[in-house]
Amino acid sequence: LYQEGKESQMTKERIHALEDIGFGWDAQEEMWQQRFKKLMEYRDRYGDCNVPRDWSENPQLANWVHMQRCHYRLYQEGK
Repeated sequence: LYQEGKESQMTKERIHALEDIGFGWDAQEEMWQQRFKKLMEYRDRYGDCNVPRDWSENPQLANWVHMQRCHYRLYQEGK
């Protein structure tokens, strides 16, 4: 819609209704926060944040932790 130049049908009332039920506007940030919460649960259960790369109980968390480490290395390299 945005690329087509169409006008928004969003209203303040709709925004408030969505926010009242916990709607997140930034889906990427919401997913990051969900994975972070799962990592905290993992730490509470196992005492560390060393999620095995092939952890079958939650492969999404295992992959997310791996990607956080990759992004950290890129950040350290100034990329």
